[in-house]
Amino acid sequence: MVRLPQTMAARRRSTPSKATAASYLGASSGFREIRMNDQAQTDAATRETLARIEEHVRHRLTGLLGGFQLVFRDQGLVLRGHVHTYYAKQLAQHAVMEASTLPIRANELDVS
Repeated sequence: MVRLPQTMAARRRSTPSKATAASYLGASSGFREIRMNDQAQTDAATRETLARIEEHVRHRLTGLLGGFQLVFRDQGLVLRGHVHTYYAKQLAQHAVMEASTLPIRANELDVS
């Protein structure tokens, strides 16, 4: 790990104020301030979390899942995809329960 001098580390953590940001852009530049709303931030965090859980389940069940996908619905998770046995369906559900504290609303994994 590289340790930065205190002044540089403090600069990296700080964010410019609106006045500073406006001075960077210039008053006549025509740019408007763009803010990500709370819903968009939540959606991005949710997608990232779901992707991590999906990767965990795929790693645990290598070769047993086809088209595995997690969907966030009703403040819980829905498992989707294809498996070859009911045992693999159960293993997938337990791998999701191991990786997340969210409740599983439905296990829609098709067994074929």
